[in-house]
Amino acid sequence: MGFLVAFISPSQQLLAYLHFIGVRPDQRRLGLAHRLYEKFTDYARRQGRREFACHHRSQQHRLDSVSSVSRFTVSQPVADYHGPGRAMVTCREKLRLARP
Repeated sequence: MGFLVAFISPSQQLLAYLHFIGVRPDQRRLGLAHRLYEKFTDYARRQGRREFACHHRSQQHRLDSVSSVSRFTVSQPVADYHGPGRAMVTCREKLRLARP
C-alpha cells in the first residue's frame, strides 16, 4: 500500500529526516501518507528529536501548497544543492514535545 523512508540522524541529536513517502497509485488521497508521516514524527519525538527535515526538487511541488498544508517552513530553492543545475527546496518542521 505505502512506505516511508526516514531516519533519526546519528550526527545531529535533535534532527529526524524524511527521505521519501510512497503510496500505491490506487491508494492515494486516502490519508495513508499522512498517517505514515504522523507515526514517524511521533517516534522521532519519543527519541528526543525536536526538528524534522526533508528536501524536494524545487519544480516538484508548489511551495505555497507544501507550507500551507503542513507545518513546514519552506526555503527558497537552493541552486546546485545536489550538483550543477539541481536546485532543491529545504523543508523543516519544529516538533512538539513528546506525548506522555
